[in-house]
Amino acid sequence: MGGMTEDDTLISKGIRIEYPLLEGSTWKGQYIYYNGERFIADKPIFRKCLAINENLITPFGIYQNCFVIWTRALPGEDVGGFDDIYQYYSPGTGLVCQVFKFTAPDENEWYINNVSFLYDYNLN
Repeated sequence: MGGMTEDDTLISKGIRIEYPLLEGSTWKGQYIYYNGERFIADKPIFRKCLAINENLITPFGIYQNCFVIWTRALPGEDVGGFDDIYQYYSPGTGLVCQVFKFTAPDENEWYINNVSFLYDYNLN
């Protein structure tokens, strides 16, 4: 990532998406965010490949053979439960959908916070 630091570079240790990606494989990653003054490396997160050939129907079209990555992170210390993120990647396009879900600590209750779709892109 770049553009925010004096050196215009940020190196972070961790695996964003494992390669080769196999259904059922798991790994740890880490979120990095910018708080307005500096980049902060947040707590480690757990990631898992749930599927490697999922078809996704969206209001903007059908994406075939997507791979689905599930990420589980702990929210703030004052909040119980988990932040679950489901990301759908389409070969040749990239990230086409994200579903943000909050799961209660006992995992019996959950609700969807947000769903985002790719609806337009330009290849140069």
